[in-house]
Amino acid sequence: MSNQKYYRKSDFIRSYDPPGELSQNDKRHDNDFIKISDISIIPTIKEMLCDRPPFLPSSLPDTPHFLPDGAAKLLDTQFRLLREDMLNPIRGGLSNFLNDLSQNWSKELKKMQDEGGRYTGNDNSDLYVYPYIQFVNIICDRKKGFACTLRFTPPKIRDAKDEFERREYWEKCKRLLTGNLVILLLPSRRAQLNNFTNSEGLYSIYFGIVASRDEKILAKYDDHAEIDISFIDSSIYSIALNEISNYDRIIRNSLEKRFLIESTSIYTEAYYHILKTLQTMKPYSLPFDKYLAPNLNGECNIDIKVETPMYTRASGFQFDLSVLCKYEKIIKLSVSDTYTYDKVAKKITENSVIGKLPDGTSYGLDETQAKALIYALTREIALIEGPPGTGKTVVGVQIMKVLLAKGNRGSNIGPILTICFTNHALDQFLEHLLDEGITDIVRLGTRTKSERIKQFSLEEVSKEYSYNKKSIWMSHTRLNQIEEEANEIKNILLKKWVSWDDIREYLMIEERRFYYKFNDIYNSNLPNWVSEAINNADEIEESSSPNKFKIVRNKRYKNSSIFEQWLNGEDIRLINKRKEILLKQQKEDEKKSKKKDQRKKNKKWISFSEFEELEKKSKSNEENSNDDKSQINYEEIQWIKNYNEPKTNRLLDSLINDYSIWEMSKVERQRLHDHWRTKINKKFVDKLLDLEKKYEEERQVINNLYEEGNRQILLSKDVIGMTTNGAAKFQELIRSINPKIIVCEEAGEVLEAHILSALTPSTQHLILIGDHNQLRPHIATYSLSMDSSSGKIYQLDKSLFERLVYGDKAVKIEKSQLLTQRRMRKKEISDLIRYTLYPKLIDGENTARYPNVRGAQRNVYFIDHSNPEDNTGGDLAMKSHVNSYEVKMVVEMVKYFVRNGYTKPEDIAVLTPYLGQMIKIRNALSNSFVVVIDERDAQEIAEMEKKRDSKNKDNLKEKDNIDGDQGATSKSLKQQVTLRTVDNFQGEEANIVIISLVRNSSKSDGYDSIGFLKSSNRSNVLLSRAREGMYLIGNSELMAKRSKDMWAPVINILREREQVGFGMPIVCNQHPDYKNIIDKPEQFAQVSPDGGCRRPCYTPLPCGHACIYSCHFDDPDHIGIDCPEPCPKIHPECNHKCLKLCYQDCGRCKLRIGDITLPGCGHVIQNAKCWQKQAIETLECMELVIKKSPYCEHFQEIHCFEPVSDIKCKEKCDKQLECGHKCLRECFECQKLSASQEEFDAAALIERTQHGECINFCNRSLSCKHKCTNFCHKGFKCPSCVMCAQI
Repeated sequence: MSNQKYYRKSDFIRSYDPPGELSQNDKRHDNDFIKISDISIIPTIKEMLCDRPPFLPSSLPDTPHFLPDGAAKLLDTQFRLLREDMLNPIRGGLSNFLNDLSQNWSKELKKMQDEGGRYTGNDNSDLYVYPYIQFVNIICDRKKGFACTLRFTPPKIRDAKDEFERREYWEKCKRLLTGNLVILLLPSRRAQLNNFTNSEGLYSIYFGIVASRDEKILAKYDDHAEIDISFIDSSIYSIALNEISNYDRIIRNSLEKRFLIESTSIYTEAYYHILKTLQTMKPYSLPFDKYLAPNLNGECNIDIKVETPMYTRASGFQFDLSVLCKYEKIIKLSVSDTYTYDKVAKKITENSVIGKLPDGTSYGLDETQAKALIYALTREIALIEGPPGTGKTVVGVQIMKVLLAKGNRGSNIGPILTICFTNHALDQFLEHLLDEGITDIVRLGTRTKSERIKQFSLEEVSKEYSYNKKSIWMSHTRLNQIEEEANEIKNILLKKWVSWDDIREYLMIEERRFYYKFNDIYNSNLPNWVSEAINNADEIEESSSPNKFKIVRNKRYKNSSIFEQWLNGEDIRLINKRKEILLKQQKEDEKKSKKKDQRKKNKKWISFSEFEELEKKSKSNEENSNDDKSQINYEEIQWIKNYNEPKTNRLLDSLINDYSIWEMSKVERQRLHDHWRTKINKKFVDKLLDLEKKYEEERQVINNLYEEGNRQILLSKDVIGMTTNGAAKFQELIRSINPKIIVCEEAGEVLEAHILSALTPSTQHLILIGDHNQLRPHIATYSLSMDSSSGKIYQLDKSLFERLVYGDKAVKIEKSQLLTQRRMRKKEISDLIRYTLYPKLIDGENTARYPNVRGAQRNVYFIDHSNPEDNTGGDLAMKSHVNSYEVKMVVEMVKYFVRNGYTKPEDIAVLTPYLGQMIKIRNALSNSFVVVIDERDAQEIAEMEKKRDSKNKDNLKEKDNIDGDQGATSKSLKQQVTLRTVDNFQGEEANIVIISLVRNSSKSDGYDSIGFLKSSNRSNVLLSRAREGMYLIGNSELMAKRSKDMWAPVINILREREQVGFGMPIVCNQHPDYKNIIDKPEQFAQVSPDGGCRRPCYTPLPCGHACIYSCHFDDPDHIGIDCPEPCPKIHPECNHKCLKLCYQDCGRCKLRIGDITLPGCGHVIQNAKCWQKQAIETLECMELVIKKSPYCEHFQEIHCFEPVSDIKCKEKCDKQLECGHKCLRECFECQKLSASQEEFDAAALIERTQHGECINFCNRSLSCKHKCTNFCHKGFKCPSCVMCAQI
């Protein structure tokens, strides 16, 4: 054991802290359990904010774990590590984000508040933040159940000018995908009241899953978007309902500091189904546990003989392999007779026919492929390792052919489950099956891009299946009923104001004293006239009498209860109204009193009649005061005058103990009302939650009905294809059909947890096809990977395939290795991986017959340079590296090879490890080529561009000193060029591969990392994609220094062959002695402008002349070349030499021979051409002559050869019209109007009698002495003078 490995293991043992109650420090949080079945896959708030690290078991042997060796320990380990991979990116980011929120806000946080965007924090977190969150609806979705619709401020989309472009953005981006985990942050009331300054308690945190995603709604508006979220904590519904009911009160400022966040580096749904399957899987039901999770008893690995598949153990069982030779030979494989395996393999090699070469020659399986096929058929768990180009997929397809052959159906193996990690790989494998005539297949999942496979999707196949329609209809009916009931409750909950009918029962039971106050208004401190008015819903208006009030019915409160009038402050309104009237009346009385006093001063006595009138009025007032209830006595008037409207603003705690309800201010009444409404709504919320459970149960009933139908469909098929994520998602469906055989393609790229989740108790045969030396499975958390120093203790990205090959905590299973590669040029390319990874690799015969690369001195070359990167970073910033020199060099090399005839789509591929470099190359190449990018790369580029946009507003297509048009010529080259990152080119190939390695020291401190190019797996893929030629651009010394096991031997091999140099060695194919070394991109234009060289071409053309243009290999057959030499041909009719250029058509002889006289007319053609003399009898005389028209009195100038019958007279008709004017039309026009075709044919004089409407001006004198300027209008009076009207 190495020292580093020993220290890592020691550190792990020292820090070992088991989960849950087993920990000496007690449970970490409320989701820390011993049993994985008790753990919530969606995290809890306490878990996400916990300071203690989670319990993560090691995958290395001899490391502590609370479970003994076995299936339970394996499932526990895979579950916890995979779940950590899901949570780690978002946990750290959330913690940092909350901490930043509690501090003084930085510019980044202020930007998050205003427009959202990517939040990186201090540790390069990867969160996306959406601000201004608002609840706008609660929905019932048939597929996803109950959910809240949230409105938020969407990201600023660069260059999106309208709704269509915004929608295009949302369709392409990977944000807010259905099934992804999101976190809602709402400022907590407790934090606001207590003015928290730290992150704890500052926010209420709610976890949710994106329930549905409608790109139309997301893109509809520029300033806001909406998304449906299904929350884990059902208490969110009361918050949502309260906010929705107060929709009109919400202003933008009230939505500040409310955020929705997600991690863009993970897709929760891809994890969830796998984790759920691992969590619910019974350890005792795990098939192949003796291989996958044996009891090691302290040993690192053990050897156990792998048994034959269960279904083959019947006595005398044989596989019929005749299908491999199209049944022209009978080949049988007896599973129990192991000694016959080699003999059968030889027969397969000699007789199999699986395809045809381009020349029509048939070919079959080679020896290692034949042995691998037999190996796979005779072991219940089989590993087939296929180095690059050895035909792994071919073997997989042939295994499927054998298993599905007619002679092998008697074993009742049922449908075969075919699993691939990516949708792309699955589609390719299924297409190969179709090519072999295997058409009874079904594909689960809807993300196929293949037009051929779409018709085999379960969604399409199920359209022809008759489900239990009656039961489904009944379930949908019940769902409708639940939805209607839920909508009724929602409408109640969304009411802003509760009525007396809503609240009466609650107050009677819970708040009896308040109930009495509202039930008996006369038992209050209000004056009787106020109580009467409220009790009768009356409104007081001013009377004409100075001390009376008129009572009229108030239409607004005609049917309002006392409670509702209290809530609306009707008592306050009435009193304020009367007070206003009294004050107004008092002012008027004072005015009258002053006038009266003034009169009294002037009048010193009163008459007897006046005195009697005052006495009567006094008595009348006394009588009325006893009868009129609306009369106000002096005390009431004083009460009203002294009344002040309550303006207090007490807290709820004071209000619920104060039963003087009529002395509360309007604000306090509203506060008390809201409190009671919350209490009343609680029972409705509880009922809504019960409905949610019923809804989920009914949805599950429908799902089960559909799944039963789907089960019948799957049972009727031979092949079921799905991705590993799909296998977990449809786990119950898969278990119900009990597939005995599972075939997994590219198993080296598949996480062990994905394979385990696909296994069912019925699985009897597991065939894993892959290569552990190529790309490992992709994970989101670098610290769990084998490339990380800390991750070597966990090794989450080590596939089950690799673990079984090496026997890590498992039985070491012998693999079958394919050895003959048919892709890479013999020795020159294949040696690079043969002497580093595959010592037994054999080159196929075809690899020795490749032609040399045109225009290059070497078929393989390393262009060594020391031009620094534009920017550098550590391993955690690997995707951002760019090297501008290599970008320019790549572009010019691509142009050079295209001009040398490599114009097919499969000819050239450009590879680079880094997305940053890929973006720069794409932008530069796109000026001259159609750049083909993989969908996965395109998505990651979109994410990176958005990330850069969030840091600066510069367009990625800025000049940045990389001009894509620096090529040798301005001619557009619209061929396709494939551009990929290394990780997305596994399994593919090209004739010429240009590799930009990017890494080059750019700092004076000697920082010279090569990043993840240290990985032999990734380097293996990089070096094994080319068929004919491969050209690497980078720093050879740096690569060799930083990768002793991989790149050092590769560089040594290249140096020994003299295939490493400071520039690209080119050669002219036309002139082999013309050689150059190109070390600067611009030299391609100087040295080889058209793919050849600067020398004259001199290639003989079909005409016999030599090509005089500069060497141009872009057109070796000279199809587009026009010979500029004089034509050497002789005209046979006259023996004159052709006067045109060689490439032009000779045509007729144009030699000048002097004057010739035309027969007939006698006219002379001066200095005529030779061909005119030869054709003198048929020449048309072009001399202009004057001839009289046969149809009129006019003469016309025409060509001599033209007959007079063709004359169309252009003279003016000039005939007198009825209106008195002369006809201004052409003579020929009037001829046509006046004569028939027969008269024209007779060529006789035509009398012009028809002329159409007069087109002269009227010109008659008006009364004003002006002339009429209108067109002739005979029979009508002239209109008003235009000139006079202008004056």
